[in-house]
Amino acid sequence: MNRIKSYSMLLAVYFTVVLFSMSGCSSSESPLVREDRLIFSGMGKINKGQTDKAEKDFKEVLSLNSRSIMAYCGLGQVYIQKRDFDKALSHYTKALLIDEANPQVHVGLGSVYFMKGDITKAIESYKEAIRLDDKSAQAYFGLAVTYSGKSEYSEQIIEIVDKLDKLDKKLADKLRQMQNLNSGGI
Repeated sequence: MNRIKSYSMLLAVYFTVVLFSMSGCSSSESPLVREDRLIFSGMGKINKGQTDKAEKDFKEVLSLNSRSIMAYCGLGQVYIQKRDFDKALSHYTKALLIDEANPQVHVGLGSVYFMKGDITKAIESYKEAIRLDDKSAQAYFGLAVTYSGKSEYSEQIIEIVDKLDKLDKKLADKLRQMQNLNSGGI
């Protein structure tokens, strides 16, 4: 019986991989599949530092679906990496107009505001992301980084590290390293 389950799982994975790999090769690719493929491709290119290519992918997504929150967030991230914070803010704001309850949009806004030096708005954005999704490790991490260097936030940073330990141990460790924290505090 376990052998049958193993083969079934293997077949399911195989068909998923085949279908996914074929989605980029089909000339009759549906717009939704193409949109997902381009978003996935753009995110990969951002991670490789290929911001111009990622930008092209996200813009193509918007030509297919002008209400794609993922494309606007992707472009926001592209422009953060290019240090064009006004364009990044513009794209995250467009995403916010489509879905103001999307925590990832608020995380992106927090990042832009932080990079622009508007600490008050960055904190507000990260807190809103946490209010919308109290398991958003990126929101907690961004909030802690925004609090960095301000002694009045020392206790909040320790609380965030404790929360991150439960959500994403690697981010918690990275934050400790950044803050020179140990498990006993600052």
